[in-house]
Amino acid sequence: MSQVDQAIFARNPQRYVPWLILVAAFLVYVATLSQRLDRNSLYELMVIEHGSATELLRPNHMLFRPLARGFYNLWQFFGYEGRALLPAQLLVAFTGAAAVAILWVILVEIGSDRRLAAWLTLAYASGYACWYWSTNVHYMLPAVSSACAAFLLMLRLRRIPPTPVRLVGMSLLTALAIAFWQANVFIVAPLSYGILFLPQAVSISQRRQALLIWGGLTLALVAGLYLIVGTQVYGVDSLSSLRSWLTTYPAKMTVYGQMDPHRVVPTFISAVAAILPVWEGLGLRALLRGELILQKIIPQVSR
Repeated sequence: MSQVDQAIFARNPQRYVPWLILVAAFLVYVATLSQRLDRNSLYELMVIEHGSATELLRPNHMLFRPLARGFYNLWQFFGYEGRALLPAQLLVAFTGAAAVAILWVILVEIGSDRRLAAWLTLAYASGYACWYWSTNVHYMLPAVSSACAAFLLMLRLRRIPPTPVRLVGMSLLTALAIAFWQANVFIVAPLSYGILFLPQAVSISQRRQALLIWGGLTLALVAGLYLIVGTQVYGVDSLSSLRSWLTTYPAKMTVYGQMDPHRVVPTFISAVAAILPVWEGLGLRALLRGELILQKIIPQVSR
């Protein structure tokens, strides 16, 4: 480390903490890469290696497979002769580690005690969901890391003026999060709320202007991407066919079924019952349906 670097580190050693967290989390995830892939990971690998344009550019997670294909091709350019598994897993592990590091920065940004921030970051990084999705081949962690980065930039607008450059960066990250996983469109609401309710030092006109710049550019990026892919790859030629293309894909997946507002209540019931997953929520799922099944619960409890 040079004398200049030593002086910078002495003045602000905390600036290196996110990078250390990134490296540590990445090494842990790389050391524990999954050796038994689930069906989703196997399918992702098949598409990354041999998928057509329509398979690569699925509307629900449009960007992950092309990114993984490009990363795999880069490895091949430098002489790699193996399958896409290792490059794809390393790519996902890096984004998983990035999400951990960004979470630390977010917690510090909102004023959390650093010891508490450390414990929360460790809890997230070592949680089963984060570890599982960071060591397999899935689009979740690239989407999560992009969304977290967008939230971090939004939080920093509380103490840094919302300049066009910062808003453009926030728009790019928001669009990336949505392109990695279509469900991330829901982060638009909390991000909008965060901009509209910036500290009073930022005038109302500045907040509105920031919202228009960020929202307009994000909309243009996402809509432009989907229009290009829809028309050039899928042959979409009308608004009705565009709507069909964007909304029918989840319905083809039997595990999710048809999108229907009548499923809101059953979904809520399942979510509540999932809090106590043992014995089907200790019978809670059936109880909420109006079916008291004590005859099934009592024998389990009495064992």
